[in-house]
Amino acid sequence: RVSMTALVRKTLDEGGMTDITLMDLRDDFILRQLEQHDWPYVARISGIAILSAQKRYGSQYQQKEVKNEATEEQPVEINDARLLPLAQNGSAEGLAIWMGWKAGMRLSDIVELTWKQIDMANSRIFVPGQTLDMDEVLYQQLHRLQAERTPEQDEYVVLTPRSKRPFSLDRLSVVIKNALFREGMEGLTFLDLITLGQAERQQPKLENADAILM
Repeated sequence: RVSMTALVRKTLDEGGMTDITLMDLRDDFILRQLEQHDWPYVARISGIAILSAQKRYGSQYQQKEVKNEATEEQPVEINDARLLPLAQNGSAEGLAIWMGWKAGMRLSDIVELTWKQIDMANSRIFVPGQTLDMDEVLYQQLHRLQAERTPEQDEYVVLTPRSKRPFSLDRLSVVIKNALFREGMEGLTFLDLITLGQAERQQPKLENADAILM
């Protein structure tokens, strides 16, 4: 079995690039990433600590001014259109994100959610202390998921993709964070989703109240 390292080395040699090392390729990749991103981002994708990366590459590259929404404390734009592709991609994290955004469900409620707590006939979800309404997207995704499950599968709603077992709180938190990061919503927490979702649901009520007062 040929290793990836050996395969890359063979390809470089056959292309006449015998003087280029695999370390050269990694260095080039990191420097190109620094042209568009900041040090924390490069550290995450490369696995190199920020201080180590700055020590190794700082003298080779004068980092450009990079807009960083997290450090400038600019709010991440969040709306239905941006989250809908995640909700409809069939993933556990996408479903969980929409549950937090539209139903205000906490992560602890999501990992413990069973089918017995879901009333499809009335589009409701029962969690400790409250009853939550489903929107059309959440109803459709739960209906699809329910139809795909076999009788011997777990009673829990949100399951891991491979083993089909319930998520731990920590694991679901990580996959949600990664999904948001991939969609350009770095720095957005699940609590942010819940809070912003609640504010959006309250907005029509506030507008109606203003109209009545006028």
